[in-house]
Amino acid sequence: MSEIRVTNVLGENGNSPVNFTKGINMSGIVTATSFVPSQGQLSHRNKIINGGMNVSQRQTSSTNSSVFVVDRFKAEVTQMDQLVQTLEQSSDSPDGFGKSIKITTTTPETSIASNEQFRIQTKLEGQDFQDLEYGGSSAKTITISFYVKASVTGTFGFTVFRSESTNRVITAPYTISSADTWERKIITIPGDTAGAAITNDNAERFRLMWGLAAGSDYTTASSSWGNYSSANLLGGHVTNTLVTTDNATWQLTGVQLEVGPVATPFEHRSFADELQRCKRYFQKMERTNQEVFCSGYFETNTKGRYALVFPVELRSDPTITFSAASTFTNINTGSLGTGQTIDTTSTTPQSALVNCTVNSGGSDGQACLLGALTGQTATMSISAEL
Repeated sequence: MSEIRVTNVLGENGNSPVNFTKGINMSGIVTATSFVPSQGQLSHRNKIINGGMNVSQRQTSSTNSSVFVVDRFKAEVTQMDQLVQTLEQSSDSPDGFGKSIKITTTTPETSIASNEQFRIQTKLEGQDFQDLEYGGSSAKTITISFYVKASVTGTFGFTVFRSESTNRVITAPYTISSADTWERKIITIPGDTAGAAITNDNAERFRLMWGLAAGSDYTTASSSWGNYSSANLLGGHVTNTLVTTDNATWQLTGVQLEVGPVATPFEHRSFADELQRCKRYFQKMERTNQEVFCSGYFETNTKGRYALVFPVELRSDPTITFSAASTFTNINTGSLGTGQTIDTTSTTPQSALVNCTVNSGGSDGQACLLGALTGQTATMSISAEL
């Protein structure tokens, strides 16, 4: 085996550093004092939350039209009057992944009217995109990569939408070439130099949308950044056979959005890490058979007030929904009182006061616990979604 030994490598102008524009392939071990990417960082490159589709707090399948199945990715349907589809978290995924989101058409549309559309989307906060420097000459290129698989081939819409005082949009349709085959797609989006700067807040400022069907009202392409029009919603989308074909399927996983013109390998984060990130937007608490949510006291002999502290601080003041009041109970001095009503007050991103009334059994000022009634499962769904 031959060797090349050098003490220094200079660029073509005789100076360091050497720039390798087409990459370097090494079969051995590379050591260095430090690794500095030209843009961004080695870790936390991916701005997408739950891009591997591993977290699914609400449900693992649904036949509703506009819902979350996997966290952070929501289906949105407009005007379709016949379509029934199953959305599910599927274990069918490309090598190196464990989950995907899968859509299966179970009752197809006869045809797609001009005002009908179906898409999958994820929304992102403005404060996580300040490094893009949009709105000026330094606006940075981003690269979006994902794995997609479908039983039908053709051209599908992909859109990046910006929510600002003047909304902005760019469309970049992609082609599925082989049926029932996982394909990796890479889309490079130039920086938006002409639009407003990205607002530094916790509101939706960035949205990615994958078109599954689109009528002519929504398919005007916008291949460079421009002011948003509903006509550009899924610009360039052509293939509607996914929703007009019985048992047609479409799947998505490995979604990554990173700064720079190059798609790096998908950044796999731990399940625990992704779950904590998802809980900023949604948390589901579930208890069974007197398992306890939180502690409190009786304000009257029939009304308990409880301090509920969220395990992860939410994006904003959340909306809390409960399972039936009869699944909850006030637990005090060994007795149970079935809940008659349950609601919240003083809700913040960190906590809320929960009020649960019962028929009787309490004493003013008496300590008590809020739990699930014996034989029941009680749930709280806490949402601060974008």
